[in-house]
Amino acid sequence: LGAFHGGIFSSFLLNKKEVNLDAEGRGPPTENWESYVSHLDLTQPIIAQLTKGPTPLNDTSFKNFPVVSATSENHAAEIQDMLSSAVQKMPSRGIIVYDMGLRVKSVEQIRSFCNVTVRSYRRDLFPKLLSYMYHYRWKAPLVYGAFLEFGGVIWADTSIRFKYQPQHLPLVRDGYGFVGFTEPGDSPVGSFTHNGTLRALGVARSLIQLSDTTIGGLHIWLGRGGVCKVALEYWMRCAFVKECMAPEGARVDYKLCRMKEKPFGNFIGCHLFDQVAISIIMA
Repeated sequence: LGAFHGGIFSSFLLNKKEVNLDAEGRGPPTENWESYVSHLDLTQPIIAQLTKGPTPLNDTSFKNFPVVSATSENHAAEIQDMLSSAVQKMPSRGIIVYDMGLRVKSVEQIRSFCNVTVRSYRRDLFPKLLSYMYHYRWKAPLVYGAFLEFGGVIWADTSIRFKYQPQHLPLVRDGYGFVGFTEPGDSPVGSFTHNGTLRALGVARSLIQLSDTTIGGLHIWLGRGGVCKVALEYWMRCAFVKECMAPEGARVDYKLCRMKEKPFGNFIGCHLFDQVAISIIMA
């Protein structure tokens, strides 16, 4: 938390509150992104109910925060394996799947799993830049919306397979904090960060050279207020600004991402969009 208030982030993401985003999402970020949360099919208006400080979850509310995922038709089979593992390891936990373009038959198959709710993602109601699937900006409002609604969220990509119950993790057991995961032997986040993202966030590369790269497929956010709310707001602002999460020229080149010898902390040409944003914000 000290990093947030110690000057790592420039005023680019902090103080420009009166300028609206254009249709392409260009320009300084604005509090306007909060209005888009209303398009996420939440069960109740939550924003007005946010507390100002940390609110640890009790045993009852702990059981209520869901696993959240999203899928299009090309991952419809894959997500069913994720759902099967989630139901097996967490049989009493609700699961929300956002429909990013599923066929009717796939929706029916996904709904057949216990405790699964399918919600529609209305991409037409969001800025155009959030509609491009492979920049992964759309993850931010889905995670943030669930966090506001339930006070906690387990985000899981379709590729995730649960092998144990997450409440065994200390921060999850306490009901407050952020849990991220890293790949064994992975390089620091600077290796996967385009210079444009650093400029947008106002972060020097030297500040993240030793910081871990948090995987984008699984992360847990718990407790209204406090560090998670602050971090998610930064992530939302970054997602809604073209130059932040996916600057000009940024691309995923898996051949470069997977090369064994990487220049320590220097960009290798493979930009990991949502992973980079979360990793830097939580560094």
